Amino acid sequence: MKRTIINDLSIKNKGESVSVSGWVQKSRRMGSLIFVDVRDVTGIVQLVFSDKGELFKKAESLRNEFVIQSTGKVVERKSKNKNIKTGDIEIICDSLNILSKSSRLPMLIQDDTDALENVRMNYRYLDLRRPVMRDRIIARSNFNKITHDYFNENGFINIETPILTKPTPEGARDFLVPSRVVPGSFFSLPQSPQLYKQLLMISGFDKYYQIAKVFRDEDSRKDRQVEFTQLDIEMSFMSIDEIMNTLEEYVKLVFRKLDNFSGSEKFERISYDNAMNTYGSDRPDTRFNLLLNDGVELFKDIDVNFIKDSISKKKTIKYIKLDKKLSGKDHKELESFVKSHGANGLLFYSFDSSTKNYSGFLSKHITQNEKAYKKFKSNFGENNDYSFLAIIGDWKQTCEQLGSLRLELSNRYLTVDNSLRNFIWVTDWPLFEYDKETKLFSSVHHPFTKPTSETAQYLDTDPAKVRSLAYDIVLNGSEIGGGSLRIHDKEMQYKVFEILGLSKNEIKEKFSFFIDAFEFGVPPHGGIAFGVDRIMQIITDSSSIRDVIAFPKSTSGVAEMEKAPSNMPADLLNDLSIIIKDNVKG
Repeated sequence: MKRTIINDLSIKNKGESVSVSGWVQKSRRMGSLIFVDVRDVTGIVQLVFSDKGELFKKAESLRNEFVIQSTGKVVERKSKNKNIKTGDIEIICDSLNILSKSSRLPMLIQDDTDALENVRMNYRYLDLRRPVMRDRIIARSNFNKITHDYFNENGFINIETPILTKPTPEGARDFLVPSRVVPGSFFSLPQSPQLYKQLLMISGFDKYYQIAKVFRDEDSRKDRQVEFTQLDIEMSFMSIDEIMNTLEEYVKLVFRKLDNFSGSEKFERISYDNAMNTYGSDRPDTRFNLLLNDGVELFKDIDVNFIKDSISKKKTIKYIKLDKKLSGKDHKELESFVKSHGANGLLFYSFDSSTKNYSGFLSKHITQNEKAYKKFKSNFGENNDYSFLAIIGDWKQTCEQLGSLRLELSNRYLTVDNSLRNFIWVTDWPLFEYDKETKLFSSVHHPFTKPTSETAQYLDTDPAKVRSLAYDIVLNGSEIGGGSLRIHDKEMQYKVFEILGLSKNEIKEKFSFFIDAFEFGVPPHGGIAFGVDRIMQIITDSSSIRDVIAFPKSTSGVAEMEKAPSNMPADLLNDLSIIIKDNVKG
């Protein structure tokens, strides 16, 4: 008899003989009846065995996760189960075949399992049997289909790029693969297909996409793995608006189909400087209106030496006004928080509208100074409780520290609507970031990002002033994709490499295969890379990207189930011309 998919069954099948196969979810005896919930990849259905000899005895032997095949007649359930799709029916069984038995389980196969994460990683094949995990992996499969359909229908070509490639400096440590045929030499695993997709544009493929595996040898965390997946896209002969519009329509489609997103309006665009000044982050969460403000004018009349000194030195003063009166204890906790993010302290006062009293460090410096008091009263009034929290320092650090505090305040005191999907574009990024300690510039995105025409003139004189034609797409405080227009002029590409401290010999050694292609006609082009794991984490409301990857690495970058990485035999290492030092543990 042909196997019946469980969730294909309904009351319409009443009276039919069917055959189902799957895993025993649970079994229970009630008098002369045994009820067995059997599960396949689509769902669960109830089987019923009555006290009729050998079949009943066989059903009594069933335990959780036994694999079985059973045939029987579909009947209507007297006690219906609204929690499952097949809850209107059950199957009165006339045969049972135990295909495979299960040992005692190390974890519960149910959505609310009590298993620790290391147990889930070690027994991932069991963890993936849980319906919640099954649904996440199926959602990811649906994401892939939507992606392929959209880009294929819009004229994009799906092209694979190499996994074994040349090490190039792209911001993270490379995974290296030793070569046996060229002893002492190494391939690297790609941090991204960046150079290859640009070479494909030079090759004349106007529209490229790929769902690509990429690798970065860095510490894992909730939203990052050493091995992860990105949707890689590149387009030629398109303006920045045309590229962003194409990508925006794709994002809307994905979230409409997988996340019940109903928005149709254009995504808001915020400049990098505006994002930092207003939200304290280059990936702002705009679901709540708790904003950073410039505090220099407010503080000008406060007679405190370090404040006056900071203003005279053009330091940044940023503040947040929270519509809630905080206690001294709250302030101490929040000050410890911002200090853990590098701030020197947290300037604070709170106002009680019922007593008209100010409290906190700043209170006396405001109330005892007529000009300062008038200014604060004019700005904030005295009709409602509120608290004022400020940080002084260098611009970027101050914005980031107060931005972190903004998120902490929202977690503690605000109710944020988690059903909202606030997409924004962050644009007009700096091209370079300067490190005061090393006195070197680094790329904010990557070395192939095109400067704006208005600021390219500063490449020779003041690279810190150069802005880029870069754009990140942000959802509720998470960056889900980052892209830019690319440099398509050889002289400009050389200049950017040189600003980053690469000599002509280093450029030739690291990028000759790429830069040589600039001799033969390069189209204007641009693209983006989306973080597939991060997008699926958001869509499935998962706590970690590990929950949306079939076989992820642990937080320490280890494959727990396979026990990898692992030691290699001496003869294999000899073939690769590798010697393990005595002081290396393992």
